[in-house]
Amino acid sequence: MARARLLQSRQTAAALAALQRSEGLDGTRFDIHFDLALVLLQQNQSAAAVEELQKAVKLQPSQALAHVLLGRAYQKHQSHLAAVQQFQIALRSDPNTPLGHYHLAFAYASLGRNQEAIAEYEKELTHSPENPQVLYQLGHCLLGNRKAGGSDHPPEKSDGT
Repeated sequence: MARARLLQSRQTAAALAALQRSEGLDGTRFDIHFDLALVLLQQNQSAAAVEELQKAVKLQPSQALAHVLLGRAYQKHQSHLAAVQQFQIALRSDPNTPLGHYHLAFAYASLGRNQEAIAEYEKELTHSPENPQVLYQLGHCLLGNRKAGGSDHPPEKSDGT
């Protein structure tokens, strides 16, 4: 297992180096910035990912998925207002952006704006009615007893022991 993680880590580092070199040669391509940001986020380098995604959305302002990813990167920095703006831009571009309403709802809940979060979770449920994360977060907002924040995933199932 450790060997597999080491190999994956080396491959990720090699991919990152190749993408960074590619960006240095042609920084005008959306896909290079977007892919570089994906690798940076995978390595928990969200500040660097934000920079790449800002370049990407500047090149293709209507690319909804890039705005969602930029919003997620902002959330990792607890910049929830900036995240809300990016999710709103994404959803204006494409109201059917996968998990767009979910991420906007989570950002609203993180700001204590539960009513807005509830409305967005309900919109997300029209796209994915059986999504356990959406249902879990919606339940907490409906209870009104906490801001979202810690995890955007429900707790692991217990075996009852």
